[in-house]
Amino acid sequence: MKKSAAIIVLIIFFGSFGLIVGFRDIQAQGNIITIRTDGSIDPESSPIIAGDPVGGRIPYTFTSDISNLELRIEMDYVSIDGAGYSLTSTTDLEVGVMLQDREGVRITNLRIEGYQYGIILQDCGTCRIDYSTITGNTICGIEFRGISSWCHIIENMILGNLGDGIGLRDQTRNTQINSNRIEENLGAGIDISDSSNDNTVHNNNFIDNNLQVGAYNGQFNRWNGDYSGDGGGNYWSDYSSRGYPLNDIASGMDQTESGSDGVWDHTYDVYPNDDIRDYYPLVEPWVRGKILTWISLTIKGVSGTILKAYHDEPVTFSGRITPPVAGVKVTIVFHSSVYLEFSKTTNSRGEYTLTHTFAMDAKYEVLAKWDGNDEYEGATSQIDYFEVVPKDSGAFLKCIIATATYGSELSPEVQFLREFRDDTVLSTFAGSNFMEAFNAFYYSWSPSVAPTISENIGLKDGMKVVLYPLMGILHLSSTSFSVFSIIPEMSIVIAGFVASSLIAVVYVVPWIFLLRFFKKFKVPIKSFFCIGIGWIISIVFITVAEVVKSSPIMTVSTGAFVLLTMALTTLSTVTWLPTIINEIYQIIKPHLVSMWLFSRRIANPFSKPL
Repeated sequence: MKKSAAIIVLIIFFGSFGLIVGFRDIQAQGNIITIRTDGSIDPESSPIIAGDPVGGRIPYTFTSDISNLELRIEMDYVSIDGAGYSLTSTTDLEVGVMLQDREGVRITNLRIEGYQYGIILQDCGTCRIDYSTITGNTICGIEFRGISSWCHIIENMILGNLGDGIGLRDQTRNTQINSNRIEENLGAGIDISDSSNDNTVHNNNFIDNNLQVGAYNGQFNRWNGDYSGDGGGNYWSDYSSRGYPLNDIASGMDQTESGSDGVWDHTYDVYPNDDIRDYYPLVEPWVRGKILTWISLTIKGVSGTILKAYHDEPVTFSGRITPPVAGVKVTIVFHSSVYLEFSKTTNSRGEYTLTHTFAMDAKYEVLAKWDGNDEYEGATSQIDYFEVVPKDSGAFLKCIIATATYGSELSPEVQFLREFRDDTVLSTFAGSNFMEAFNAFYYSWSPSVAPTISENIGLKDGMKVVLYPLMGILHLSSTSFSVFSIIPEMSIVIAGFVASSLIAVVYVVPWIFLLRFFKKFKVPIKSFFCIGIGWIISIVFITVAEVVKSSPIMTVSTGAFVLLTMALTTLSTVTWLPTIINEIYQIIKPHLVSMWLFSRRIANPFSKPL
């Protein structure tokens, strides 16, 4: 091998640091669902479906919750119906929904939570956001940028954001913001900056925001509607603390007529320094009909992406009503061959909890609902599915060796292995079928070996050393799965490749090197060729099995893929690694010698040169 090959290896090695630096940007590009200009959804597997045009708009509807992804809309005149589902980020992604240079887009009935910006509208016109919940976003719930105009923000709950609720930046014009609940935002309820003018803000509830209105540079915005036509001004929770007279004894457009009208007789100074006022501040919070609510449902005590529970083991169903509604009954409904229904009362935070055990095999769909009351609209949660199986079912095969090594099924290591198996591998068609073959092998010997490990402290410590690299390998494999998780079937193959390759390097290659130390041998080139062809064929058959949904083909082809990956990695490492190391050593050897001589001279400057 030429020295140039070793130089290339060095370049790749140090260049990998550049890849690490750019990794977050690469990952971010893969975390996007896009509605393209031709109406297609990319990727096609996204839980959003398109319908026939209605009222000049193409409707797109969520079919499940979406997490840690950005929704980017590149088409005009579309309607995005969240159908009560959520778009959430647990990793502080930059934006939930991105609209740039768009016209006529509507976003409705969607909960957006946990992003830096819930929704960004950049240079948009005639867009509408309504009946949605925007909460828990770190910088701004809804932000307008550039030159945006003639948009509507109507009947949303914009609450509990860690920054501003609504931000009108740059030149946002002629936008209607009305009938929203703007509450408990840690920044400003609404922030208007730069040259944003001719906007109308009325019939909103500004309640307990850190600042009701933030920095204000727009001089020509209205903070109330017409007195009789569209309900007057806004409700301000800090009105009574401003020192205004708490009188509602006058009425009329100029509040000069006698009689109460639900409007404070004194105006509210929105931004006192610039004489910006709400001329018709409301005495009571504004309500059109009933306040919208949202109810969540989570399940604990189940395992896997396809949720499964033990017989006679407790399963906990919990959630909350948002905004919190205390002391009301939530009904948890189970549909199967039998119908079950339980009622629980919410606590002061609007939370409910039900713990139940199931005694028979069944597949259930479960949802939570409440009927609402005079003030609040009722709501129904998303539907979840789970299956009840016996304890000895294959769905609950234990991590026997790891449990014997770490002493408990509840140890963090065993929990991680179980979660990796259930939430990563078994969440895919390819992974589930691979586990059929793996389980047949693993459980053929592990039950007889585990007691020996469990009873011997020395073996336990030794096994911990053996399993330590495996934990790191599976963590890396799990990370690779997450990076490409938008296409789960492809990501599980990538994760399998990462795990198989590293397992071969750590657990197989050292033994081959040891064998070569006692008996020299070379690997024929034909072996690489044959194994490589077999590896390619296994990928082809995995693809075929995915298309036709054939479990037998998938079981065989995934097993072959793992074994052939390990074989290729082992042969490649054993064949080329020593040569590469030697070439690198020959390149750096003169420099090492020079460094050694230099260090000698520094240590003893009066010695004669060698």
